[in-house]
Amino acid sequence: MRREEELLLGLVRAALGHGMEVAVPQGVSWDALLRLADAQGVAAIAADGLQRASVTLPAAVRMQLASRVLLHERVYRRHEQLMVKLARTYRKGGFRMMVLKGWGLSLNYPVPEHRPSGDLDIWNFGQWREADAYVAGKGVTIDNSHHHHSVFYVEDLMVENHYDFINVHARRSNARLERIFKSLGEESHINDNVNNGKRIPWVEVYGERVYLPSANLHGLFLIRHAVAHFSAAEITLRQVLDWAFFVEKHSSEVDWDWLMKMLEEFGLKRFFDVLAERAIRQAMEKYRKTIGFEDSLKDYSLVFDLNKFELYFAKGKGDFAEKKYLRSIGSGANWLNAHLCLYLALADFFYDQKKSTVPSLLFLDQPSQVYFPAQKDRDEAFNPEEQSVHEADGDMKAVNNIFSLLYRFCMEHNDGIQVIVTDHADDLTIEGLHSFEDIVRARWRKDGEGLVDLRTKESDNIEIKE
Repeated sequence: MRREEELLLGLVRAALGHGMEVAVPQGVSWDALLRLADAQGVAAIAADGLQRASVTLPAAVRMQLASRVLLHERVYRRHEQLMVKLARTYRKGGFRMMVLKGWGLSLNYPVPEHRPSGDLDIWNFGQWREADAYVAGKGVTIDNSHHHHSVFYVEDLMVENHYDFINVHARRSNARLERIFKSLGEESHINDNVNNGKRIPWVEVYGERVYLPSANLHGLFLIRHAVAHFSAAEITLRQVLDWAFFVEKHSSEVDWDWLMKMLEEFGLKRFFDVLAERAIRQAMEKYRKTIGFEDSLKDYSLVFDLNKFELYFAKGKGDFAEKKYLRSIGSGANWLNAHLCLYLALADFFYDQKKSTVPSLLFLDQPSQVYFPAQKDRDEAFNPEEQSVHEADGDMKAVNNIFSLLYRFCMEHNDGIQVIVTDHADDLTIEGLHSFEDIVRARWRKDGEGLVDLRTKESDNIEIKE
């Protein structure tokens, strides 16, 4: 990964409140970073990250970022006003307007104005022909040369008025998928009283009602739209964020069983899995660099396959990647570090899902055992010189590194994730922590001591078997 890519991802995470420490790689090109942020559609978000992480910038770069943010906000407000103007025009003609993608997705962002604004995609609930004729009667020029939507302008805002949600001629299965989209986009769902994923919501903007897709419609449409972009050219970081924020905001409204069935039926499930895998992989890569592996693995990335539940190292891309599985690598330290990276990445992933039902708790039992086996620890105090497998100083450094990572992980999540560790390693040096005693809650080194105090049970005549 290039320095600029690594920094941009760190800034986006900081902007979203997922880690406040952003390391600026040595030799980073700020011009290249700005170009990359623009291309990925996250320039204003990167600026938010720089501000939250208190990164010191050259004055010229700071000015360029500030101008980008102001431009994003000005264009967003202008487009919002023109969108409302069109909704008002339609209302007077007896038409309703649903906004697809774009502005509706911005409402899920921490700062809506910082999502880039483009054209306006709309749906008139099947009345596109009548709605187009109505605005044409007011002097608007309609361009009908495009597949699945007409095009016209409201002043300087380009509008795509969909008569189909997708291009039904591109693939045979698209016609079936289009029928599903249209059934979800029926006006009857506006008045649904039950929030079953089909209810079409609306928001009031400057006194005008603007309709938004139902959770099921939006979820399926977003994945399908992202796949189309990925197949044709590429997918940007902004599109990944669109999906992430949609899930964060509307996860409880989506009928996930239905959505998974649809993704499977139309060959979209693998792409859906890849989005989650990339998030987990990026987090694992972050922790991999911190915790360290042997030199033979330095050019490999750590990968977790959600479908096969396999954890391995890979070099290269796709089907041509060279893979190294843990069973063929050996070394207890590699096994420990690989699994630790995965556990932290999964905890990070579920923590980011604000409505996740997975508890923000990670319990680890004796991560130092690779370096200091429990069988060797029979004393009343931890003695690394006698209990080390290899060389005591090196082993202590590795264990200190593991616990420093765990401590930093908790701090980065503002204590939102609790990590409980039971271990016989003691008196460690934790980076960023004044004293190891600050995080020790109990010591159990004598027979019978533990989470359940067996000494008290003995007095209750409970037989204890060795």
